[in-house]
Amino acid sequence: MGKPTPLHSLPTVKWQQKWEIDYSNSSIGFSVKNFNIFNVKGKFTDYSSNIETHGPEFTDPKITLSIKVESIDTNIKARDRHLRSDEFFNVEQYSTIKFSSNSFKQVNNQEYQMEGDLTIKDVTRSTLLEVKQIKITDDFIDWSISGELDRRDFNLIFTGDSSNRDGLVGDLVKLKITIRLRRV
Repeated sequence: MGKPTPLHSLPTVKWQQKWEIDYSNSSIGFSVKNFNIFNVKGKFTDYSSNIETHGPEFTDPKITLSIKVESIDTNIKARDRHLRSDEFFNVEQYSTIKFSSNSFKQVNNQEYQMEGDLTIKDVTRSTLLEVKQIKITDDFIDWSISGELDRRDFNLIFTGDSSNRDGLVGDLVKLKITIRLRRV
């Protein structure tokens, strides 16, 4: 019978905690100026994620999000069809928007900055998102996420017949996302 291995020489095991989105309490929304006068608001209704953290607390998360572009909804069917066309998202060729986190840093008590790679169409860019996190229970966390992006950076350029038509749609897209995460 050999000696027992001392506790300090045992390997440290990092266990992972999985989280899932509670879709009934979550939304992925955006707004953009139209005719430089009013905001068009919209959302994506079909998305999925993979979220893992190390340990029981929500620390060092690895987050991937996949959004089906076909699910865009601005409450006007003709506009949604136009946004899906090759003049904007080109759903036939680029059906999915993807996000993969690279860092999640605490700014203060409930505020964080999440940086990650956002892919729209054939362009991937580093994107910074502001996250307000509220712990509801040990098994649920609510997030309010905001950010901005320039649609031209992702080749979301109105390619209509007239060269000035692109000015009808604002360049700055504001993201407004609410997510409820549930411990799995």
